[in-house]
Amino acid sequence: SPHILKAKRIYKVKKVLPSRELARRSGCSISALKAIVRKGEGFAATQVMKLTLSCDHRSVDGATGAAFLQTVKRFLENPVRLFL
Repeated sequence: SPHILKAKRIYKVKKVLPSRELARRSGCSISALKAIVRKGEGFAATQVMKLTLSCDHRSVDGATGAAFLQTVKRFLENPVRLFL
């Protein structure tokens, strides 16, 4: 759908789940995992948090959901912003 492609491009959404898979997953989930990242000339393991959100597109546009997750991401990266 054009809205999903726009959300992926603007908000750097990594993966969009097909509607059947979304039907099995409801609400919001957060998981922490390790990822390998480039560090200098080598590689290192780092903590990564994955946020997912499923929305009923009859009531919430996908781009709005992606914007919400970006806001959550900014607050998690800099919690002081919650008090500003």
